[in-house]
Amino acid sequence: MYRSEINYIIDYIDKSRDFFNFDKEAAFGNSTWKIYSFLFKNFYEDRLVTQSSLAMASGMSRATGNRKIINLIKEKKIIQKPRTKSGKSFSLHPSIELQDSFLNLLKNTKYHVAFAMGYSEKKSQTFYFGSSLLSANIIPPPTALELDIKGNNAIKILAKNNPTFIVMKKKINFIKKLLGIKLEIKLLNNDNLRLEIINNSKRKISKYDLVAFNFPWTSEIHEKQYLHSLEDLLFQDNFNIKDFHHGSIQASTVAGNLYGLPIEEVASIMVYRKDILQKYKLSLPLNINQLFTAIKRIKNHNYVKYPISWPASRGFPIGCSFIEMMGNLGQPIVQLKRIYSGNFDLSDLHNLVLRFKINSQAGIDALNILRKLLKYSSPDTLQMTWDDVANSYAKGDVAMANIWSGRACFFEYDKLSPAYRNSIYSEKLGGLEGVNASTIGGYSLGIPLNVNNSKIDLIVSTLKYLVSPSMIKYFIKNGVTASPLFSVSNDPEIHDMSSSIVAVDEMQKKDVIKNWIRIPIPQFYEITDYIGKEIHSKLSKKIVKSQIPSILSNIQTNIQQLIK
Repeated sequence: MYRSEINYIIDYIDKSRDFFNFDKEAAFGNSTWKIYSFLFKNFYEDRLVTQSSLAMASGMSRATGNRKIINLIKEKKIIQKPRTKSGKSFSLHPSIELQDSFLNLLKNTKYHVAFAMGYSEKKSQTFYFGSSLLSANIIPPPTALELDIKGNNAIKILAKNNPTFIVMKKKINFIKKLLGIKLEIKLLNNDNLRLEIINNSKRKISKYDLVAFNFPWTSEIHEKQYLHSLEDLLFQDNFNIKDFHHGSIQASTVAGNLYGLPIEEVASIMVYRKDILQKYKLSLPLNINQLFTAIKRIKNHNYVKYPISWPASRGFPIGCSFIEMMGNLGQPIVQLKRIYSGNFDLSDLHNLVLRFKINSQAGIDALNILRKLLKYSSPDTLQMTWDDVANSYAKGDVAMANIWSGRACFFEYDKLSPAYRNSIYSEKLGGLEGVNASTIGGYSLGIPLNVNNSKIDLIVSTLKYLVSPSMIKYFIKNGVTASPLFSVSNDPEIHDMSSSIVAVDEMQKKDVIKNWIRIPIPQFYEITDYIGKEIHSKLSKKIVKSQIPSILSNIQTNIQQLIK
C-alpha cells in the first residue's frame, strides 16, 4: 500500500457508502464510517482534528455526534492529546489499533477492486489504486484522429529542445498525417523557452497554440496569467486524468487550476553501473555516507576515469544541485509546514510568505557535501550540464551519476555503451536526518491565454492526442525514456525497452518523487540561477568548510532583497 493511494481509496469508499444512505437508519449506520474517514484523511495529512469538527463531519446532530465520539474515546479507538499546557482542550487521533485495522480495510478494498477488474491474486498486490484501467495491457499504435476542422488548421507548438520534443519534431510528418493538420514545432533551450513564453504573453494574439513549460514555472504561470486553466476545456467528456502520475498533475496545478497536461515526467535520480558495484563487492548506497564510501573505493582502483558525475555548470544547473541536496537533508529552501517525514505542505503555495532557509544547517551541510564531491568528480564538473553528465556516464567515464531520468536514453538505447542494460536506478540519497527522495521534473503542454479562440476546440483535441497513451508510447519507441502515464509505464513492451521508466514509475508509487524540493514559487528560476552563480563562483576558488556559513548568509540576504 502506497501512501499516495490512501486518499483515493478513502474517497472511493466514501462515495460507495453514500449509495446506502437511502433512509435514516442506513444513514445513522454510516455515521461511524464518516467519523473514521474524516479522522484518517486529516491524520494522514497531519491536520488538526477537534471533537467539534469531527462531530460535524459525522453527518449527525451535534449532540448525537459528540456522544458517538465519546463512546469511541471510551473504547480507546480514538485518543485525546492536550492542545494547550492547561490541558483544557484536546486534539483527536486514531489509536494504534485503529490505524492497523483501518489500513487493513484499505488494503483489502484495494485488492478486491483489483480482482474485480481482472487482476490475478498475485498481480493485485502490484495494482496501484487510481491508475488507468489500461495498466498492464499492451497499448496499440496511434491511429488517425478524425477532426471536424473548419478554417485555420495549423497548430504551432513551442517546446524545449530535449529528447521528447526532439523526437516529436523528427517525426512531425507522421504526426501531421495522424492529426490531419498542419503542424509546426519550435524548439528552444530552457532559458530561451521561458523568455519566449513571457514575451508571447505580451502579444495581442499568441504566436503559438501550445507551449511546453517546465514544472517549476507553474506558480509563475499562475501569477502572471500566461496560460489558460484547463478544467473547463478538458473535462467536458470522459478524459481520464487519473492515468497521469499524480505528481506531474500536482506539479502542473496551482490554486486548483490545472495549466497543462504532462507530456514528459522525469526525476532527478542516481544511476549506477551494476558491473562496477559487483566488481568491488559494493552494495547499492542507501545514504550519503555510504555513497562516499563507495566512491572512495572506486577511486582507489582507477577502473574508470572518475567515480561520479553530477551537474555543476554555472547558474541554474548547480543551483538545482544545491537545492536538491538541501532537500535530501530534509530542508526546503523556504520555510514550509511539514506534513510528515519527507513531505511538506504546498496546498496554499500562492499565498506563501517566503522565509528562506538557505543559511541553515542543511544548507551548510549541502554546500559542504558538494564541495567534497568535487574531489571525486571530473575536473570539468563545474562546466558540466545535465547532458554532459549523462554523456559521461553513457561513455563509461564514471561509475555513477546524478541524471534526469529522461537522459537515460543516452545509454538505454545504445548497445555500444558500457551502461547498456547494466544500470541500477535509485532515488537520490539522504543524510542521517534527511530523506531519500528525488525531485520531480518534466514538461506539460498548455494553451496560451491570448490564443485565437476560434481554434480552441482544435487545440484541445491536439493537446489530448499528443499526451494520449498511444502517442507517449510512440515517443518511447522512438528513443524517449520518460512517461507521465501509469498505463504506458505498466505496458509490458515498455518494461522490456526502458528500465528507467519502470524505476521512476515505482518511485512515484512509493511517494519518493517530490514537488517541494524544487519548490514551484513564481521566482524559482531567478532564485535558483542566482544561487547557482554565487555557489559556482565560490567552489571555483576551492573554499574551505569554515567559509560556508558566511557565503550562505550573504546569498540569503541578497535573495530576500531580490524578491522584494
